Amino acid sequence: MLLVLKYGYKQSKLFNLDCVMGNLMDTIKSEVTTDTVRTLREAEKRWQTSIAELEEKIAQLSAKIAPKKDGEGKEIGSMSMLPQDKKQGSVNAIRVGKEVELNTLKAQIDTLEKQISQYREKLTKIDGRIHEFEQVQREEDLKLFDLADFTGERLNINRRLDQRAKGIVTANKPYYIVRLESADNPSSPFKPLALEGYLISAADEEGASNTEINVFIGKKPVKGK
Repeated sequence: MLLVLKYGYKQSKLFNLDCVMGNLMDTIKSEVTTDTVRTLREAEKRWQTSIAELEEKIAQLSAKIAPKKDGEGKEIGSMSMLPQDKKQGSVNAIRVGKEVELNTLKAQIDTLEKQISQYREKLTKIDGRIHEFEQVQREEDLKLFDLADFTGERLNINRRLDQRAKGIVTANKPYYIVRLESADNPSSPFKPLALEGYLISAADEEGASNTEINVFIGKKPVKGK
C-alpha cells in the first residue's frame, strides 16, 4: 500500500502506508523539504552558469567593438592607388559598414544584458524560496502540516497522528503536502509546498505553466474543513 505524494516542482514520491501517521508525516516533511531545497540549489547553479555564459558572450562582443590601433587606417590605406571618387566611395562604404556592425553588436549586448537582468531576478526568487523551505525544515510541530487531495480538501490528519496511516489515506491516490498558517486553528488557511516555473533553464520550457503541480494556483487560500 503506497501513498503517491506530489510536491516541489513537478516532483513526486511514494511512501509506505503501513506505519503510524505521525511517523509517515515526519518522514514526508523531512524528505520533501530536503529534496526541494536540493532542487532549488541545483536550479540556482544552472542560472548562475547561464549568467556566466552570457557575460562571456558580452565580453567577446565588447572586444569586437573596442577600437583597433591599425584597423581602419590599413583598410583605407590599401586604396591609396584608386581614383579619388572611387576611393572616397569605398571609404564611405567601409564606414557605413562599420557603423552597421557596431550598432548590431551593441544591440546584441543590450539583449544579453536584459537576459542577465531577468535571470538575476529568477535567482532572487530562488534564494527567497530556499530561505522559506529551510525555515520549514526547522519546524518541528507536525500539526503545521497536512495532506490535501487534488480538489484542495484537507484530510485533517494533524489531529490523528497516532493512528495507522492506511486507515486514513487511500492507497495509490495522489496527495499534496500542505503547510498550515496555524497549528491551533482547525480552519487555518494553508498552501501546498509547490514551486513556480522559474526553475527551468531550457529556453523552450522557460516560464512553463505550473498548473499541473500546483492545484491551488490562482485560487484564494483554502480553509480546512
